[in-house]
Parts: sequence; structure tokens; C-alpha cells
Amino acid sequence: MSDWASIRQYVDGLPYGTDRSFAVSVLSEVDGVEQWLHPLVAAAPDDVLALTVLGAREVDIGWKIRTTARAKDVSREQFAALHTHLRQAEQLLIRATALDPSYDAAWAERITTPMGLQLGQNEARRRYDRLARHHPHHFSAQGRLLQQLRPKWSGSREAAHDFARECLLPAPEGAMTGGLVAEVHMEHWLALRGPEREQYLRQDHVRAELVEPPSGPPSTRTSTAVMAGSPSWAVSPRSSPSWRTRHGPPPASAHSAASRPATPGAIWAKTPPRPTHATGTPPSPEDDHRSLVR
Repeated sequence: MSDWASIRQYVDGLPYGTDRSFAVSVLSEVDGVEQWLHPLVAAAPDDVLALTVLGAREVDIGWKIRTTARAKDVSREQFAALHTHLRQAEQLLIRATALDPSYDAAWAERITTPMGLQLGQNEARRRYDRLARHHPHHFSAQGRLLQQLRPKWSGSREAAHDFARECLLPAPEGAMTGGLVAEVHMEHWLALRGPEREQYLRQDHVRAELVEPPSGPPSTRTSTAVMAGSPSWAVSPRSSPSWRTRHGPPPASAHSAASRPATPGAIWAKTPPRPTHATGTPPSPEDDHRSLVR
């Protein structure tokens, strides 16, 4: 990864409105990339892409140290190392979003870090709302926040269902947002046992959400539902089963055991959005959350 100019040219050249979280995730998963990025960031502290990739890398390193073991089998030293790397990631990502408050990949990473740092769902939602000002239909960010709203992260099924529907109804034609609705239903189904599981997907309201076009203004409806294996983690490795395997089972809290990942069902066929993009805005005190990084 020695040709940073070419990497930057590629990422900066992605079509307008592209979810850059996937590209950042691919770069951050390269073993040893942090050794190359640290001097780059030191020499160019205002390089938003470099700050974001290094922040994402710190998240990866922290979760690898924690391992996929259950919380009872993870040492205090491992948890301490996880928190250290997540705090380092926070500092890098805070700077990235202060330099460019519209930079989607940095905000998406900042939606992930509250899980390990136990900053709470309100803080994760606040960060999502900041991103959504510029990218209102950002699929990776929606998938990451949805993870935190589920029961496994001390959320609730109701909150997860409500957020998935909140994302779907205003989504433009062709967006993948319907996959969030399917994921929540399938995870709900997987958590049930016996007759409850057998009957769940047969309920009229569940079937309606999975196979019928959503209600709302004509501009928000889709004419058909397409069965596809493209859930929210298709463009968001941070919420994918493979990422969970590497970084540890998603617990009900940062120190508890995992539950089984959901298998997606249906997805609405929608096209990529073209969100409003603003750059060059001076950093706001609201962007600086160092008091939260403890």
C-alpha cells in the first residue's frame, strides 16, 4: 500500500454518493497497514482518508486482541487493550469528521466504536444523525446502528423494527434499505423456539413487510420485492457475520456472550441515492467528543 496517491485517486474518484465505508474497510483489513499509516498521518494530519483508514484499522486491531471468545474467557488485559485501540480510533475519527463533517466513512466508523466503549445507544444515534444530515440513506451506517438497537446489544426488537422501517419508508427507488427490514424479521425469527418460530413468518403483518411494497407516497414505493442475498452487511463488513467472527460475538453488552447472526430474506430493489454533500465546513465544538473518550 505504498502508492497512497493512487489509493486516494481511486477513493476520491468513486461516483457521487457512493458509500465509501466498504473501500475503507478493505484498506483497513490489510495486515500491518497501521505501520505505514502512522507516519503518513503524522506527516499529513489533515488527510481525512488516512485518518479514517487508520481509525478503522485501530478498531480491527482492538477486536482481534479481544478475540471471539465469550466474555468470561476474555482477560482484563484483553479488554483493556480493546478499549485502548478504540479510544485511539476515536481520536483519529473525531479529527476526520471535524475536518470534513460530511465524510461518510469516518462517521460510519464512529457509529461502531460506541459499542466497545459502552457510550450508549443515544450517542450512537446522535452520530448517525450527524452523518444522515449529509447522507440520509447511508446503508452501511444504517446497518451499523441497527446492530446496536438489537437485543444482543441491550436494545429491543421494537427499537430494531422501528428503525428499519424508519429507514425504508423515505428511501429512494432502488435503495437496498429493505434488506434491513428483512434482517430484523429473520433475527427475530431465529430467536424464537418451537411453535412461535413456526408461526412467526406466517403472520400477516410480517409477510406484508417482507413481500409487499411499503406504504407511503408513490416516490417511496417499489413495484416488486426481490428475493436476494444482499443484506445490510453486503456493503458493511463491520456488521457482517465474517466481521463478527473476527472481532468477537455481538454481546448484550460489551462484556457478555453472543447470539446467532441473522440470515436475511428479502430486499427491496432500489438504486443508489445521491445525498447532499457539503465540504469545508469549519469544525464545530459539537464534533469534538473527547470528553466521551475515557
